[in-house]
Amino acid sequence: MAKSTSPMTASAHQGATTLPLSPAFMVRRTKLLQALVQQGRSAGIVIVCAPAGFGKTALLLQYVQEVREDPARGRAELIDAEEALLEELMLQIAGAEERLAEASRPLMAIDDLPPYEGADAQRLTTRLRELRERGFEVVLACTPAAFHLQRQLGDSAKISAQQMRVQPREYAAWARVFSIAPALDLYALTQGIPVLVSSLQQVTERATEGITPLDIAASDLYRMALLELKRADESLGRIACLLVLLAKGSLADVEAVGMQVDARQRHRLFHEYPMFGFDPATQRFACMRCEGPAYERLCEDVVRADPALACRAARAHLKAGRVDNAVVFSRRHLAARERLELVRQDPMRFALAGYAAFASDAIAEVERDAPVTDAAALFAVHAAALTIGDFKLARSLATDLGRRLAAVAEEVHCSDWHRAQALAATQDGCPGIMLPDIPDDHEDDAADAAVARLRLHARVQGALIDRGAEGITVQDRELLGDVAHSARVDLPALFVLCDGLVLEVLDGSFDKPDERDADLAALVPVLQERRLAPALAYVRTVLALRRLMAGQPMMDERAFVDAGAAAVRASDLAMQLWCMVLEGWQNLAVGQSTNARFRAQQTLRLAGEERPSLVAWALLLERVAHLCSASQLAIREEAELLDLGRTELTCAEAWDFALTLSAARDDAELSAWYSLHKDSLFEPSFRLPVRLALSVLGARSDSLRRLIPSYIARRYRLSDEQDAAPSAPELFGSFVSMRDSEVGQLTFKLMGGFSVERNGHVLTDSMWRRKKAGIVAARLVIARGTFVERRTITEELWPAYDYARARRCLYTTLSALRQAMGQSSSGPQYLLKQGDGLAINPEYVTSDVARIEALAREILLAHSGLSTPELIERCLKLEELYAGPLYVPDQGSPAYFRRMRSVIRGKFSDCMVRGIEAALDEGDLDAALWMVEAALREDPLREDVVRASMRVYDRTGRRREVVELYGSHTSRLEDETKGFPEPETRRLYENIIGRYRSRGILRL
Repeated sequence: MAKSTSPMTASAHQGATTLPLSPAFMVRRTKLLQALVQQGRSAGIVIVCAPAGFGKTALLLQYVQEVREDPARGRAELIDAEEALLEELMLQIAGAEERLAEASRPLMAIDDLPPYEGADAQRLTTRLRELRERGFEVVLACTPAAFHLQRQLGDSAKISAQQMRVQPREYAAWARVFSIAPALDLYALTQGIPVLVSSLQQVTERATEGITPLDIAASDLYRMALLELKRADESLGRIACLLVLLAKGSLADVEAVGMQVDARQRHRLFHEYPMFGFDPATQRFACMRCEGPAYERLCEDVVRADPALACRAARAHLKAGRVDNAVVFSRRHLAARERLELVRQDPMRFALAGYAAFASDAIAEVERDAPVTDAAALFAVHAAALTIGDFKLARSLATDLGRRLAAVAEEVHCSDWHRAQALAATQDGCPGIMLPDIPDDHEDDAADAAVARLRLHARVQGALIDRGAEGITVQDRELLGDVAHSARVDLPALFVLCDGLVLEVLDGSFDKPDERDADLAALVPVLQERRLAPALAYVRTVLALRRLMAGQPMMDERAFVDAGAAAVRASDLAMQLWCMVLEGWQNLAVGQSTNARFRAQQTLRLAGEERPSLVAWALLLERVAHLCSASQLAIREEAELLDLGRTELTCAEAWDFALTLSAARDDAELSAWYSLHKDSLFEPSFRLPVRLALSVLGARSDSLRRLIPSYIARRYRLSDEQDAAPSAPELFGSFVSMRDSEVGQLTFKLMGGFSVERNGHVLTDSMWRRKKAGIVAARLVIARGTFVERRTITEELWPAYDYARARRCLYTTLSALRQAMGQSSSGPQYLLKQGDGLAINPEYVTSDVARIEALAREILLAHSGLSTPELIERCLKLEELYAGPLYVPDQGSPAYFRRMRSVIRGKFSDCMVRGIEAALDEGDLDAALWMVEAALREDPLREDVVRASMRVYDRTGRRREVVELYGSHTSRLEDETKGFPEPETRRLYENIIGRYRSRGILRL
């Protein structure tokens, strides 16, 4: 207990016969009193030395009372020597000596003894020894600042600050006296310092916010200790101030910034001031209550008194690898130029810890006064740009730094340069961001852990995506396993940790997410806050991949999409394709088999033979998506066409055949196929996609599931599946069912007629025979998700009815439509309502019209960026989808449908003409002939179609077709429009015929 908090001092000085020793004021320190009695008898002089707040005054009061209550002694005096001059103290001692002269072994207690030095200390020492020789017992209370007096009183007994701390056996009494909450850990909160223990009287276990009395008491305790140390020893005081600013660490951190701590200083600081907790074995220290507003105000006072210490503290944090602490401390206590200087000293440490914004903000703030153009600052910005994914800025700075290599060699350390090169190498394929080598650089970077991990990530990530687990060497596997998780952002370690998690998936050793996934998920908000786009995209992809492969609900549905977009910006084709195929598996798992198959086909088209792992995953995805949506009859026809005599197959092809036979229920052939190819089927590296495929197929994979041996069957089931094969698994809490008659994705086919499919099966339910329901559905499907007013629909379907009657009819029709779609309150909402508008839900409803519109947009818009072969491919796909003119109902007012038929026909013809021209330029005459036939069949009167067709016939040597086409076209124009071919068409025909005539080969 502190002296200032005890009202007992005044009573003692007044010579009261009974001191107020009520528990309300203090706790009796029985063990310390016994030690005082024993040491006082043996030594005669006892020095109680401890900093303020350790309860020295309370102990003296208790001892004075102890002596007065002793019948053998009975006389004691307490002198308050606070800030007393030596002469004043001598007078007080003389007066007390005179009053106690006749007593037997009287006690003279002197509290708050000032730190006398030199002759004053010698005089006081002599006087105290005289008192001891006359039979007096003397007890002195002082702080460690009075070390001169303590040194001269070498024959006295001592009670140190360590002894003054509240011992574990005393905690119960202190807790009872001060009504301390029993849930509080006294030692952990206070380290047994009396003033802190007493401050717990107003602290509860729920007091976690704001400033508590404990925080204030701890701050005051350190503030008084620092003032005392600086007065006694300026050098030791500065060391103590630095320890408070650092809060915790090791003495090596202090010495690393140029402040040496010798053995004497170490003893004085840590032995005499126990609030600086110190472990001699590890040389580590820790201050108490180093958080909250009270501690921050203490640090502000320390920095205000000695600003240079703030820079030392920030550098000490940085050199010790505590980048988070360095950033927080610097933002709070350093000016912009000081922060920039800190960044210049170690730019890559900030970058790799994810503090790109810290460096950028410091430079931006300094540039308000003058531009920052030195190489070290530009290098720091380049490193920051790499971590946030600003590759345009990184490319520009790499070029600038490449021109200034001489300055770079002087201002940037070689190890930082190597780290930046390794970081740039992780963005495989992104041009222009790599820094050049520094001339005459002979430094070996093999021992740099950050460089090694970044190079490992650059080497492993590409191999994992392209070749799967087989592309990783044994040595790299060991390196991936050596990286432990860290709660803070460490980009090299984070990348390698994610690589290791991906490897578990690709080699089949993964079962379900564990605590590492939870820790990674906790880092996602931090990465978002710091705008670390490349790391964020990779972490989200890894987390989503592992949840997907475990069959767990997707928490981040856009992870693969966003990572793919980031890969496009970084020109990373491998990552882009990987995200595309993973997005396809995600679509498949939630029942969107059409989207899944499309992504699989896109991946197969772009992957190439150099990426066998991607190709295998995409092949399996395409087959499973097809089996999910195809009818049983179609699957059986495909199974009959399989070449079961093939022997050399990849794992993906073996599963392709096996899944097809299982879905076709061809158990005999499946059993034979399984026996011949079970070694290929059970390749561990392909286990997880197969496990997900079996789960998605449900009942269609039952035949294959029954063949899997029991000892590995568990590895081919998701963690939440039962032993029996489920018939319709509901993964990810979505509306997924493989039974033909239940919910799923609806596909409307309106080109060439009207039909509806659910999950690839044509619906023949009698509900669709109600024409009005089909017409309303077709009307909304053509609108492609936009809301159509009810009045518009009623006017088109029931033009002769009044509005009230038409609304009643519409209500009945919509009920029939919902029933035909299979819409329920707990399932997918195929039909949406918003105000007075109606629309179909594009999430669950697709159509050939929408596909045609999307393809036409890609073909006709110049900024779509399609190459010529891709353009031809899109045109052929469009021709395949265009099965005939748009469906036009024979009821109501079909004007809207006729108008849309004309619009779609015009776009189709435009696309065919564009495709024909592209095919002619490419020399693909077969594709051009195919599109010519489609265009002429749909719109034979269009002049540009006729001209394109004549060019194709001319290139293929079909002169008779040129003549017949022109003749039939002229006849149609005369019969239907009373017109003639356009001049351009006539000129083209005459040029073609003229060439043939000039060669003498035209025969009609």
